[in-house]
Amino acid sequence: MLCPLTPPDAAVNQFYSENITFYLPAEVNDPASGINATLTQVTITSVSGLPYGLEFSFNDNDNIFLPSAGENFGCATICGTPIIPGVYPVLIAADVELIALGFSSNLQQSFSTSITVSAAEGETGSFTFDQNAGCGSIDVVYNASFSAPAPAITTHAWDFGNGQTSTAASPGVISYESPGTYTTSLTTTIANLSLEQVTISNLNDNWTGDIDDAFSDADPYFQLINGSGSVVFTSATNDNTTNTSWGFEPLTLNDPPYSVRFFDDDDLSQDDDLGAADLSLTQGQQFFDVGNGTVGTFTIVLLVSTELFDTTSITVFPLPNSVLTLTENIATLEEPNPTTVFWIQNGLPAEDFTTNSATLLESGVYSVELTNVFGCVASTNEVVYCAPISIDFSELAGELSVPDEFSSYQWFFNGLSIDGATNSYLMTNEPGNYAVQVATDFGCEIESDVYILENSITQSEMNEIQLFPNPTSGILNIAVQSPGEWSITNATGSIIMNGKSSASKFQLDTESLPSGVYLFSTTYSTLRFIKK
Repeated sequence: MLCPLTPPDAAVNQFYSENITFYLPAEVNDPASGINATLTQVTITSVSGLPYGLEFSFNDNDNIFLPSAGENFGCATICGTPIIPGVYPVLIAADVELIALGFSSNLQQSFSTSITVSAAEGETGSFTFDQNAGCGSIDVVYNASFSAPAPAITTHAWDFGNGQTSTAASPGVISYESPGTYTTSLTTTIANLSLEQVTISNLNDNWTGDIDDAFSDADPYFQLINGSGSVVFTSATNDNTTNTSWGFEPLTLNDPPYSVRFFDDDDLSQDDDLGAADLSLTQGQQFFDVGNGTVGTFTIVLLVSTELFDTTSITVFPLPNSVLTLTENIATLEEPNPTTVFWIQNGLPAEDFTTNSATLLESGVYSVELTNVFGCVASTNEVVYCAPISIDFSELAGELSVPDEFSSYQWFFNGLSIDGATNSYLMTNEPGNYAVQVATDFGCEIESDVYILENSITQSEMNEIQLFPNPTSGILNIAVQSPGEWSITNATGSIIMNGKSSASKFQLDTESLPSGVYLFSTTYSTLRFIKK
């Protein structure tokens, strides 16, 4: 008995270490027979089906335990780092030596448990993913980890390595349908709208009035004002012009809304205010008109400030070949080298089968759960085997029978169905050709070979004893070859009547005998009769 019966769950890419204990009693009882047995030695021969990356070790290095000598408890450790999520059936096989009824015997026993490995989330510097390995096919959910706050513009360029791409921050579920290793990459680009050029094609007349304006044109400059009302940039002054432009290192526009206010630089008096225009945060060249004659264009460009590039690997391991074939009564896995196999018959473990092929002796629905070297688990298709049946005959009971394990029966005599003969047995003493057709709940319809029922005694024996009427309800007339001792035995072999005849023909009153099958015997021969 294992404690715990099912080990705690593990997680992908996380170190796992769990101790389990097991109890080995010195004495065991077989419920079916009631026989007690002493366990002298238990040798753990194999532990198979562990998740890939985990190992199983016992506290006793030779894996041998002696329950009858007081070694009733053992300890084992499961440890390692699993890499593939899933539910893994684990089979522990043991060689058991025992003593029952004074005889030593050796048995191969096995018991199973399971370990669940859950998917572990992973991350890179710029994105997360919910799993990075699986069997057969996996679905991975990705999310970008970073987007710059507005008005900065963040773009994402995903390449999932399977032919799919995306520009969404959260692209949803990405499916990997075939075994292989895939490289997923994300390029995260952060760009800022920046003011690169300001051009004035005309100024209003508000710049005249200063003494220097009498001899020359305006001396314009501008200021860039952010959303907080602060002047973040003041341009150079372009002298003596009403049609000019300013080029400069691009100014990042990260605190909107922005406006641009124009001035005429005066030497003696206060600078003339030539009006202001709002700046729209759109890439390209945009026209502005202050409304008083000052017009021109702003040039806004998109400049990359940061670019992040990260990758991760997604691995899809192949599933075992899950095809189970049936040729005559041999069921065979097409997976050539499974690491573990769990045969299932009619929904229950078939522990007698431990390899990749099995010789089937019983009718049933068979399938296999198996794992491969990567720890991937698969369930095969089901195969239905319909085992041949044979008819047994009990001379003592006067009964033909087949196993009482089918859903329906129909008996035949000399090729014709017998009305009402729909049980697993048929009471008869009539010579002839008998057969039975049976059916199962899982689709088998099986017809037995013909059973030829002959008289149970030879012709010479029939000449030695004659009984009539047979069956009888009272007086039984007997004719023997010669007088002598006789006996009547019941179905259990007990003599219930006996005597010695003085003539070769005589009568016996069987009225007191219970209904059943009996044998009348002389020194030389035996004949069956039925008491109704």
